Amino acid sequence: MSVIDDLKNAVASYPTDNCTTTIEDFSVTSGVGTTLNVGDEFQYKVKITNDGELDMKNVKIRVNGTKWADVALSGSTGKFGSSALLTATFDLDPGFRHTTGFFRGKCIADTGGVAKDIVKAQVYAWDASWEHLLNFHSVAGDPAGPLNEEVRPK
Repeated sequence: MSVIDDLKNAVASYPTDNCTTTIEDFSVTSGVGTTLNVGDEFQYKVKITNDGELDMKNVKIRVNGTKWADVALSGSTGKFGSSALLTATFDLDPGFRHTTGFFRGKCIADTGGVAKDIVKAQVYAWDASWEHLLNFHSVAGDPAGPLNEEVRPK
């Protein structure tokens, strides 16, 4: 493999290998209590943390339902389906995190009394930038260019 191929693969896997994606602020919005039942709706946010060295520009987030839940964007216009794409983009510098507004979900099947991953989130699209890596890691080099001369006593 060439260096270009290695770089291409590293950038392609960056959101999985160098970012932490979590579901935050989950709550049941219909039904009673905090337990989900078939037909109940819920809401949640997605948090992405950039743990690597690349600047992520124009990041888009997609949430995916499973066989137990459909997903939708927030608001009454968001229709439930197998996935929902947040088209509003954001930039995410290394070491920073971004939390979205609410997404919605609706339970469509019983998990059989076992907790299951009913929704998953992912970085759907983004543009890589080398700004942080190239500019903020440009530091002074080791001392070099010595003047090498013999010095004799007087």
